[in-house]
Amino acid sequence: MQLLPLEKGINFRDMGRIPTKSGAKIKTGVLFRSGMLSNLSANDCQFLADNIGLKSILDYRDRSEIEKNPDRLWSGVNYYAIAANPLNGDVSANIIEDIKANSHDHRSGSAFMIKLYEQLPFNNPAYKQLVSLLLAPELTPMVQHCAVGKDRTGVGCALTQLALGVDEETVMQDYLLTEKTLAPFSEAFLAKLAPTVSSAEFAFQQALFATKEAYLLSALRAIKKRYQTIDRWLELDYGLTFAKREQLQHKYLL
Repeated sequence: MQLLPLEKGINFRDMGRIPTKSGAKIKTGVLFRSGMLSNLSANDCQFLADNIGLKSILDYRDRSEIEKNPDRLWSGVNYYAIAANPLNGDVSANIIEDIKANSHDHRSGSAFMIKLYEQLPFNNPAYKQLVSLLLAPELTPMVQHCAVGKDRTGVGCALTQLALGVDEETVMQDYLLTEKTLAPFSEAFLAKLAPTVSSAEFAFQQALFATKEAYLLSALRAIKKRYQTIDRWLELDYGLTFAKREQLQHKYLL
């Protein structure tokens, strides 16, 4: 786990050093994941610009989230905002803003999350943009992020790691680290929320902020149910042929 030393970051970490099935590892300082960047300090922005050399930000949040909490940007960084919410509108990944709507529509927070994860992987325009950025050498180092860096970002990072040849168990281990790295934000958010909602709504929101193996596992199972293999999903939904994956592996592994 490589959390960046940011003053006001949310779950901002480097995917470097994650091992692949071939024995190679993802390079450090190139691929990052995070929560929203709206609270970054001036020092944080300078660190990301000068020390990291961050070139691209891929924001998975929807328009209302961005309008309320726009990312802090700096000169020279490329910013891409492509909502990763499922296209059918049946569930929303906007766990911070849609608290009451989500809890009224779904009895179980865990069931809601599983339904969300079952839909996120497929034909998602945000992840198509992710693939385009990964294939463009001039656009990295890059960070992909949503509101808290857990769900939309979790699936995007799983796609990235699977394309690079990371096995599913290791992908899951990296995903589950979010329970720890997000804790400072989620605990403060839930403590502030508790007096303002019913006990049922609070329990629902706790489930939404949790990082559970069952959530990402439901995405992987949905992929295999539809496509039989991860390889077919990467190619048929996102154009990641073996040749393109070799390009990515040559670029991002050592």
